[in-house]
Amino acid sequence: MPRPARSPIPVVDLGLQPERTSLSWTRTALAMLVASLTLLRWSQPYSALVFGAVGLLCFIALVIIARNRAQYRVGAEGIEQEQVRANVFGVFAVTLGMAVFAAIGLFLVVQAG
Repeated sequence: MPRPARSPIPVVDLGLQPERTSLSWTRTALAMLVASLTLLRWSQPYSALVFGAVGLLCFIALVIIARNRAQYRVGAEGIEQEQVRANVFGVFAVTLGMAVFAAIGLFLVVQAG
């Protein structure tokens, strides 16, 4: 069954703030993917837990990429309606994921030392 056609994303902000935010989230996701590939390179001396860290980084990055377009639309429509809401859940989820990643990293460093 075909999807209903969506209206184009409004561009009412001459500074394109939603686009800048979208691009920064994309850079964050790409940095996470690069970090996960770096971890794969260093996986030899560490336990299998490093693959959990790689999986976590890849998962967070893919979720960011998948949600990016929808968040861009929400931001643009919010500016058009002058009622922009912060992406509290997204920021909290990424922060929580990075805290878990940091805990895994600390554990691996302590275990190797």
